[in-house]
Amino acid sequence: MNSTYIKGQVPDKPAWKKFRRKVGANLEACRKAQGLSLEEFAELFGYHLIHILNLERGKGKVDLPMVFHLTRVLKIPTDMIFRV
Repeated sequence: MNSTYIKGQVPDKPAWKKFRRKVGANLEACRKAQGLSLEEFAELFGYHLIHILNLERGKGKVDLPMVFHLTRVLKIPTDMIFRV
């Protein structure tokens, strides 16, 4: 995926979707490695269950503050979420 973004330019949608799916899979793997159900994680994270499910499916929007919060809740390094 090309990391250069020029204002007004549309990012490569298939690559972006693939990246979001991978981030979601990483999030799910980290959650499961800690033995947390979706319900438990949603409660710890402070978001609705449906939102967490969408994130794990690669359909939810994630911003950096949210990623930092996720990694604090899961007690994992930030780069574990972005590993592709």
